[in-house]
Order: sequence, then structure tokens, then C-alpha cells
Amino acid sequence: MTSHQRPGQGPLLSIGVVTEHLERFLLSFPPETCRAYFQDLIAVADWQRAFTLPGGMTALLQGGCLFVSDLLERFVVEHLQNCTLAPVVRRRLAALRSWLRYAYDAGLISWRVSAPRVRSMALPPIDHLSPTDVAHLVQAASGDGPVRQARDVAVIQLLYAVGLRPGELVRLNVADLDERHQRVRLHDASQAYRDIDLPDTVWTAVACWLRYRSHHPGPLIIRILPQGSFHWSRMSTRSVRQMVTTWARSAGISANPRRLRQSGIITAASAPHPARQLLHTARLASLPGRTIAGPLPDAGRITADLASLSGNRES
Repeated sequence: MTSHQRPGQGPLLSIGVVTEHLERFLLSFPPETCRAYFQDLIAVADWQRAFTLPGGMTALLQGGCLFVSDLLERFVVEHLQNCTLAPVVRRRLAALRSWLRYAYDAGLISWRVSAPRVRSMALPPIDHLSPTDVAHLVQAASGDGPVRQARDVAVIQLLYAVGLRPGELVRLNVADLDERHQRVRLHDASQAYRDIDLPDTVWTAVACWLRYRSHHPGPLIIRILPQGSFHWSRMSTRSVRQMVTTWARSAGISANPRRLRQSGIITAASAPHPARQLLHTARLASLPGRTIAGPLPDAGRITADLASLSGNRES
């Protein structure tokens, strides 16, 4: 062991040691912060496995100062180029900075690294869809029979005019609709929810779809079999992506649910106040902790899930 190394660094740093310290690190925070840091570190580790190096946080600590500095720079650049929101990148870097600071104080590493700041870095310009492009997309979706047309137009309007993510869209149930106030209740994966108002154009599209679907309890966006009958199961996010890209190809444009949502947000940002307010509610619709908080990770759950984060499982 060289003189500048501390015990536990380099070859002696085992996955078991890292797992134990990750658990101590996360459980030292209040439950909300614990959950947020855990999710952000998982996102960093998943990116690390996909683009650079397997091994999770163990490989990160063993990589050394220069390796981690280069890795973080690449993390920021790739996420901004992929149109990840700058606040999301900053939040994940904050979780990683806290973990590296803990690792240094705990003697796991003997070096410090400054994570790059994103405050002054702007998102790259997005080649967004114009309202005319969206109108062509809706027109293309209108050529596959009235039932599919009603459903697909409702999907396009919810993605574009409300800014829903595909996961939020497919989680909608008929019971989430408030016809009296033209509202919809959005749920995220942690069971947090938020009520938002729907613009008239969106509510008209949803109401048109309900005339075919009926108010039968269950998912709002359901599968339609080739012969035109209903399959009362929830559409998958993959099916939504395939549907949007198919209609976009027919309309001669390049679009997917993410680009459709981003285009709606950009259009709403330059609109009068009511549309900007809609933008605000749609963007915050599924952030954990904004409304009813979902289940928080306890010590047992964190211990069970840390194997993937620390690098014990390459999935």
C-alpha cells in the first residue's frame, strides 16, 4: 500500500464494504432525502453500466480521482445532449457529491473530486414540433377508423397539450377523470398524485374517446384488437411510442412521445398566462413529495436493493 492510500482503498475495497457504507450513508438522512438520494445514485449507476464501466459504486470508488473527474464530465455532457433537464442533472450530481464526501470521510478513498457545476450550462436547443406538425400528426392518426382515431388523437393531445410522460399516460384510469371540472388526477410510481385542469381541446378529444370506450371502470387508454374490439388491458409505454412514431412517419415528420411532450412545453412557455400555468402543473405533476408521499424505503428494502447499486449484480 502506497503512502497516500488509506485502508480500504483500491484492491482491498470489497463490494460488501461498499454496500455496508452505502446503507449507512443513505439511512443517515431523513426519509425523503434518503429516497431521493437512493433513486439518483441508482440513475448514475445505471448510466455507468450502460456507457462506461460495470461495477456500480465499487468501481467508481476504485477508479481514482482522474477517472471519476472524466466520468462526471461525460455524465453531464451526455445527459444535457440527451435533453435531460438541467435541474435533474444537478440533483444527481448533488447526490453523488454527498456520497463521495462520505466515502472520503469514512476512509474508503484518499482523494477528493469536484463534481462539475451545471448552473451555467444551458440545454442544447431542441428541434421541436410546430403546431402545424402536430396538426399533421393528428390528421395522420385520423385515417385508421373512428375508434382507433378517437383513442390515438386523445393520446397525442395528452402528450402534447398537457405534457404527460408515457408512464403517466398509461397509468390513467377512467376514475381519474373529473368531468364536472374537466380535470384529471395524475399518479406517479410512488402513488403521489396531482390534479390538473385539461384544456378544452384535450377534454374534447378525451370525451370523444370515452363515447367509444364507455365509462367502464379500468384503464383510460386501452388496447384495441386488429378486428376493432376492445381488449380491456392497459396500453404499454412501448405501444404508445410505437403508435406515435408510426403516425409521425405517415405524416412525414420525426416524432416520438418525448419530443411531442417537449414541443408542447416549449409552445406553452411562449403562450399567455393560462397555458404557462398548465405548463407548470404538467411539469410538476409527478414529482415525488409534491403531494401525498409514497412509501419510503426502510432499512430492509435498502439493504436488499443495494446489491445492484454497489455493483454486486449487473442487471
